[in-house]
Amino acid sequence: MSVSETQAAPAVALLARPGAARERLREALSHADVQLVLEDDPNTLEARVLQEARPQFVVIALEAAIEDALERLEAVLSAPGLTLVFDEAELAALNAKIVHQLDFASVAERLPAGVGAAEWEAVRPNLSTVAEAADWWKVIEGRIDAVRDPADADFLAAAARHVATMPWDADPWHALTAALKAETGRSGKALFLPLRRALTGLDHGPDMAALLPLIGRDRALARKSQRKHAVANRAPKIRDRPLHSEAYRVHEAADREQQQRRASGL
Repeated sequence: MSVSETQAAPAVALLARPGAARERLREALSHADVQLVLEDDPNTLEARVLQEARPQFVVIALEAAIEDALERLEAVLSAPGLTLVFDEAELAALNAKIVHQLDFASVAERLPAGVGAAEWEAVRPNLSTVAEAADWWKVIEGRIDAVRDPADADFLAAAARHVATMPWDADPWHALTAALKAETGRSGKALFLPLRRALTGLDHGPDMAALLPLIGRDRALARKSQRKHAVANRAPKIRDRPLHSEAYRVHEAADREQQQRRASGL
């Protein structure tokens, strides 16, 4: 049975010996959109207990010391419809897949005030956890640091002229890009990336056809008229997945060091 059919948090069992690996996986699961129904050492776990927990997914800290236990539990672990997950990367991918199937009603109470069904559906394909929707909500309605190349100044000025006058009730993104392509001859990355950076401050993100109507004409004009320049290909500020918290801390430390160097004139 799929998540979309039930909209309930999928049931997950965690099988791992006590220790650091088990603690890491438990921490990862605490950030995932799942329900932990069983946590146990596979060496002492009875097959009946695992079966009665009725997990949809089993997360396993794989090591030589539990190989015999996994063979003993094989009849349960090989049951149709049961998915086995063996590391944090697989768990992150699994959680993203779960999030991508969740409808607005099932997550509405966990979203920031102001986020509606249209906003959820626009950003959902780019989420690895429900919590990340708050970051994209800031991109939609908050203040951003526009990323732009001085060489794109005339192009963005033309974009602002079109945004100010073009119809906004149908498909403003495709109307805008079509008009700019006809006027400037730009296409592909040269057409789309400067617009995305000016409108969102990022090199990547949700489909702009879905995002631009939510940003709205007024915010789009304000962002396109910003005169602050930023380094192209700047690292995005959307946070990394909680499952990759160590990498996030390393990135943040490097970012702070770079800022300190700039402040001291180095």
